[in-house]
Amino acid sequence: MRARALLAATHPNYAQQVFHDHNEMIVKTWTPGQPNSLPILAFFYIAGYSEGLADAQYNQRDFYNSTHPKLVIPIIRLTPAASLNGRASFTYVEAEQVVKP
Repeated sequence: MRARALLAATHPNYAQQVFHDHNEMIVKTWTPGQPNSLPILAFFYIAGYSEGLADAQYNQRDFYNSTHPKLVIPIIRLTPAASLNGRASFTYVEAEQVVKP
């Protein structure tokens, strides 16, 4: 994250060039067979992509069925900012949840 900030400070057009890039972290693989110990707080998908919602719903159901006691993890809709200075929104939509508390 700090590297990205340094690049933006030294390259004036950097922010505009990478606005549409993915911003993801890769973490070490967790111990198999211990789903209740995973630090998953939500399943996210990007608004407007039905396959993303379907994947999030599959993951929500699969995670619920794999945990004991059962853990309900919410699905959150991400609506990205339309411009560099715009605002993204994160929304919980009851109708999109396949597993409910």
